[in-house]
Amino acid sequence: MSLHFPGFSPFLILLMTLSMVTSMVSASPIEIVGHRGASAQAPENTLASIREGWKQGADAVEIDVWLTADKRVVLMHDQELKRTTGAPGLITQSTWAELRELDAGSWKGAIWAGEPLPLLEQALKTIPADKRMFVEIKSGVEIVPHVVPIIRDSGKAPSQIVIISFSQDVCAATKAELPEHVVLRLAGFKQNEDTGEFTPTIESLIEQAKAANLDGLNLSWKGPHTPESARLIKDAGLSFSIWTVNTPETAQEMAKLGAQTITTDHPGAIRGWLGEAPAAQAAE
Repeated sequence: MSLHFPGFSPFLILLMTLSMVTSMVSASPIEIVGHRGASAQAPENTLASIREGWKQGADAVEIDVWLTADKRVVLMHDQELKRTTGAPGLITQSTWAELRELDAGSWKGAIWAGEPLPLLEQALKTIPADKRMFVEIKSGVEIVPHVVPIIRDSGKAPSQIVIISFSQDVCAATKAELPEHVVLRLAGFKQNEDTGEFTPTIESLIEQAKAANLDGLNLSWKGPHTPESARLIKDAGLSFSIWTVNTPETAQEMAKLGAQTITTDHPGAIRGWLGEAPAAQAAE
């Protein structure tokens, strides 16, 4: 396509074209996802952290969920309770009656003392009308029949709830039950010290995602990311998301590669790292 502006020099035409391209790019900002809420500032996977994420202008927040012994879906990252509650045992071997009495905030600071573990349905209620929530399923496929009705009964639009998991089986089962929802395959990478090669490969992840009719890949920033790998993902019709980015340099690098969403512990700061106005200011 060529542009013609009678009376303008070729140099001015070039400047105007670059300006138009820049404007089009800036019109599609990267989606900022608060990792476990705004977990740098508040105790992860609690309603306090989720609300802090919304307060900081996150476009979405990410949470982790497990299935309890009595089939409730509860927010927590670790299977073991100790790190964030100080209690012994496993979340999968505990009942909701036991878990609801735990303090999931004091480990982060006295100001958060008494902050409880929330249920998935409580977390979903916090989603503002123009925001999304990324629900990472930590349990196996046994949790899917319990997650699906909670999502369906949440009153949120399908576009507002994204399912993510490291498990191919969980992703496939969830997509089959909730085809109208975005489901993303999570992956981290290991690098061979001798050859420098990464596993899994981007090609294998694309193949698996396509086989299960998934919508995209949500990948660790510590991986084999190049313009070519990003192009392969997008040419396959998949979205390209990155986790967990906590430095300006990495944020800018992933943005240049074309990441559509970036998950971070610092949702309030990352827009400045990317040269964007904070969401609250941009809306004014």
